[in-house]
Amino acid sequence: MEIIQISRPDSPLRGQISAPADKSITHRALLFGALNSRATHILNPSRSADCLATANLLQSLGYRLLAEGNELTLLPPELPSEPPSTPRSEPLWIDCHNSGTTARMSLGLLSATSGVFRLTGDDSLRKRPMERAAAPLRLLGATVQTSNGTMPITIHGNGELKGYRGAPIPVASAQVWTALALAGARSQAGVILRQTTPMRDHSARMMQHLGLPLSIANDVATIQPATLDAEIFITIPGDLSGAAFLVAAAVLVPGSHLVISNVGLNPTRIAFLQALRGMGAQVQWAIEGEVSNEPCGSITAEYSPKMHGIELDPTNPNSPPIASIAEMMDELPLLALVAARAKGTTVVRGAAELRVKESDRISQTAAVLRELGGEIEELEDGFRITGVQELEGGCNIDHAGDHRICMMAGVAGLITNQPIEIPNPSVAEVSFPRFWEVLAGVGEGNVECRMSNRVVPK
Repeated sequence: MEIIQISRPDSPLRGQISAPADKSITHRALLFGALNSRATHILNPSRSADCLATANLLQSLGYRLLAEGNELTLLPPELPSEPPSTPRSEPLWIDCHNSGTTARMSLGLLSATSGVFRLTGDDSLRKRPMERAAAPLRLLGATVQTSNGTMPITIHGNGELKGYRGAPIPVASAQVWTALALAGARSQAGVILRQTTPMRDHSARMMQHLGLPLSIANDVATIQPATLDAEIFITIPGDLSGAAFLVAAAVLVPGSHLVISNVGLNPTRIAFLQALRGMGAQVQWAIEGEVSNEPCGSITAEYSPKMHGIELDPTNPNSPPIASIAEMMDELPLLALVAARAKGTTVVRGAAELRVKESDRISQTAAVLRELGGEIEELEDGFRITGVQELEGGCNIDHAGDHRICMMAGVAGLITNQPIEIPNPSVAEVSFPRFWEVLAGVGEGNVECRMSNRVVPK
């Protein structure tokens, strides 16, 4: 089994580094690009395993993808030489691998595409909830059948999907919003959506950049049926969720000072930075421009030995509004690590969604911190941590195949008293290609990430 050993660096992390390409925006560029009857050029796409799953799904449908340098060109399916006969009756099986984003968002595109499709995925993905996207799509006339709420999912696609123009459909998920937007744009009547919780707005920004008919007022979005017939260019900024691991490393490793450039600074994505600043961390960010309707800039992070605990509880009216829990779900395991090194108590509530990610991220975060020698109280919808804690290390980490838990453990290895070992480190490729290479080369290249292929004892 391949493992990686992480040791505490012998000097601070210093320098400037670019963030990896944004995974969330790349997914959307591919799926909204699939509405185009001409070429869609995606510049600086994420090559994460998750985004490759979306690319493979489109290729399964006949779309063509041409990669050259740092550009990915999406072309529509070639027209058949003869008129098609009856629609496909046998299902086309499509493997979404580990990507919940691929599975849920593509339901919208597939619902409005003639044919029968069946989505599956790896063991982790087949356990994740899918009715949240399937149920509202049925209001548009889609025929989507889950397996007791999970995968496999069967879609009887309809090239003349009716759409929905009644009362706005309530939506509490950016992935579901995107699925409904894709289906609505390809339907006969469009769709009206009402946002009920804070969520990423990348899809709305993408639609505006592409010129798709979208109007938003008071959290209600009206999406008209539309077609795209123009050569389109979409530039992908750096991924803040990926940059967060580098930010945390700089905050935690003594003497460090890192500048992360080319980062997407969408206001619905900066909650982790706001939480760190609320803890007293030395973190600043600045918008320096815009790419494809997304604000972009740089983050500066410095070692912060005087951090303190905070309370993040959206259910408590007395809890100060430091940062939105809903807008930092991906970074909460990383926040737990930072909290272990902050004076006082940090409480996170309202994060039950973490239970149904690639792993149960509340339990898995708690398990990793305990393996490192730390203490954490696991709550039903979050956690409570009191610092400052010494993390001993000297252990093998079980990340349960979850890419964000795996990378969080990698950052932890920079501050443990003894080296740690992480089996199957390649799961980081799900969201952050070359993560270990980037971590090893950060600053002056003094981080030791030693790879081997020996068996790791349980």
